Amino acid sequence: MKLYSELTTNIMKLMLIILIAVAAVSTLATLAYIIDIDFYIDYAYDVDNFAGIMQLVIFYINLIVFLVWIYRVHVDMKSLFPNHSRGPGGALACVMIPIYNLFYGISSTFLRIGKSMQSLPAASTPGRIIGVLAIPLTIIIWVTNAVERSVQRQDSPNEYVLLLSGILDIVLFTVYLTICLQVALGLRQALSSRIATTEAAALAVGDESAGDTIEEIETASEDQVAATESESAVTTGLSLDKRPSE
Repeated sequence: MKLYSELTTNIMKLMLIILIAVAAVSTLATLAYIIDIDFYIDYAYDVDNFAGIMQLVIFYINLIVFLVWIYRVHVDMKSLFPNHSRGPGGALACVMIPIYNLFYGISSTFLRIGKSMQSLPAASTPGRIIGVLAIPLTIIIWVTNAVERSVQRQDSPNEYVLLLSGILDIVLFTVYLTICLQVALGLRQALSSRIATTEAAALAVGDESAGDTIEEIETASEDQVAATESESAVTTGLSLDKRPSE
């Protein structure tokens, strides 16, 4: 049995790893600019431009993947945790509605996932990690957006602000990757727990049936023995009756 979100999770993990790598390259290029502008122009300028374009393209692709992932994860959540308080459609709306998503939607979505997973001992550790990261994720998103808006408003952005923006991007993508990995781990552990419980129940039913069958066989054997003994007694009685009297 596979998770509905498994394929999307793998795609999202790959995208986030690429985003982290590209953001790291761009940040190192900015650091080179601060240390030695001549070195940056000669060796890092083209790499920095390429990394910036790659990050922008992959970011928007991953944004679509993220929406599909959120929907599919909640399909799995409702399947494995029937009491989970938010369905696929509601979760998708929470991460898509502007402003609301930044102040409540995203954080509450992951908080609820974490809470539901903590209700199952097998998935409690991933659930706790998700719950711990939900609020910091929202704060990092706010700060990152504020710094990026500051960069966009300036014709010649300060190099240290650019460096801070790059570091925040790395942190943001890393937190998203960690949450993605923990959600996938929690779902896998919940699925394994359900399979193990189902198999144990099936074995218990099988043992009970086997016990009933053995009991029936023993009862039948006792009845057969009793019938045989009765028949032998009757036969013996008849034989004695046929003996000549002395």
